Amino acid sequence: MLIGSSCKMHLSVDEVRDWLRRCAALLAPIDGVDVFVLPPFVCLPMAAAELRGTRVAYGSQNMHWEERGAFTGEVSPTMITAFGGTIVELGHAERRRHFGETDATVNLKVRSALRHGLRPIICVGEQARAAPVADDTVQAQVRHALEGVAAEDLDEVVIAYEPVWAIGQAQAAEPAYVFDRHRAIRAVLVDTYGTAAGARPTIIYGGSVAPDNAGELAADPAVQGLFVGRSALNPESFRRIIVEAATSATSSPSSTVARSSWPRRARTRTRH
Repeated sequence: MLIGSSCKMHLSVDEVRDWLRRCAALLAPIDGVDVFVLPPFVCLPMAAAELRGTRVAYGSQNMHWEERGAFTGEVSPTMITAFGGTIVELGHAERRRHFGETDATVNLKVRSALRHGLRPIICVGEQARAAPVADDTVQAQVRHALEGVAAEDLDEVVIAYEPVWAIGQAQAAEPAYVFDRHRAIRAVLVDTYGTAAGARPTIIYGGSVAPDNAGELAADPAVQGLFVGRSALNPESFRRIIVEAATSATSSPSSTVARSSWPRRARTRTRH
């Protein structure tokens, strides 16, 4: 089970330091769950300090696909790894809406992340609730994001299904709706890479996850983790979500897809 959070730009630098410190104390001891946090890039040095010696992984909320160049205001993959980051979130709906992120740029970033030993969390999701259209949308986003990605790299890939209409709202998508979308994502992975390789990426759900719905969302084997938003700004609430999800996943029917096998390894690949 993989559970993590991005604190976006909700907290000040001092508040991020306190958040990381409390997360380190509250989240690291939870067995059976891989936990990650994504602070603002300027706070990665303090993440390295506060999370040292814990099992809580950390990384960046975005990056450019190039190592260097005239890209004002951008962050390179090597800047993230220089501070010990191992994860990068890519293609979030807010990046697409406010900053012109496209399927093409997400793909460039995914491939760059993998070349540099970073584990990409690829965000996909439909704008409006409509099951057939939703499946077409998320499957197309997954295909585009993984163009040119080799099967051998799929162990490092996380797909975060986040229906845009559920992000930041009072209620998450209904579990049955989430489960169907996760199965549609798995289907396109299997169709693209084959049964064995298509089972490798981890698929998690994000969008108004809270302590009172985490257990139900995590009950189905199609959901291999959760991407938590505002509810994680309170570390005690974040811990409750993790405990509820882990307990529910443990008691749910087994799946042929591993549910707590990420992060797997760190490596830097030769640029090509």
